[in-house]
Amino acid sequence: MSFAGNLKRLREKSDLTQDKLSRALGISISAISMYENGNREPDFETLELIADYYNVDMNYLLGRKKGVSADPAEAWARPIIEQYQRVDRSTRAAACAVLSLPYIEPEGLQEEQLPVRTFTFPSAAGFPVWVDSDDEYKDFPASKVPHGTDFAIRITGDSMEPAIADGSYAFIHAQPELESGQIGIFMLNDDQAVCKRYYRGKDAIRLVSDNVKYDPILVDRESDNFRVVGRVLSALELG
Repeated sequence: MSFAGNLKRLREKSDLTQDKLSRALGISISAISMYENGNREPDFETLELIADYYNVDMNYLLGRKKGVSADPAEAWARPIIEQYQRVDRSTRAAACAVLSLPYIEPEGLQEEQLPVRTFTFPSAAGFPVWVDSDDEYKDFPASKVPHGTDFAIRITGDSMEPAIADGSYAFIHAQPELESGQIGIFMLNDDQAVCKRYYRGKDAIRLVSDNVKYDPILVDRESDNFRVVGRVLSALELG
């Protein structure tokens, strides 16, 4: 964009009329008008005055520098943005938390990957299964792994849909107790694992599927063959 277009855009962004800008800069309104119409180019001193007023690069004003925003705030914000892009994800996340902002992944950066211990057996969104398979470490997008994750399980079956889709990876925080209504991973008879929603009653524990076509599993509260493995923090579908 030419000097004329850049000056007009800067003036309009700062919500100034040509008259107000002329008074702020000490330049005649007719000169401002001719600059914006492309009928006159400013001398070096005037160009420097305008650049300093809007806190932008003179080369940008002249349309000689590509990729520089016309936003006057960018001059002071650019060093902060560049520093944000250089630091690691945990530091970026902490900065966003302090500012009460959602996490922002810098444009142009490849998503960081976080290795998570992942069980490869087809765990238990549907019927209980054997849990004698090996585990491995799998990389997930770091921004998708919730804080507190201890391991992941790939879910097979539709009993927890729509909360957890078939084929999703569930991120688990290991803990021995759950609150009613939370989704967890449970061991039955020391050799079967299920992913269900937990409800603790007076005499029995109900493990309930979100999909109504599956019946609840009832477990005696005093049973020695039942154990809470952990709570499902979230689930991720990978293409």
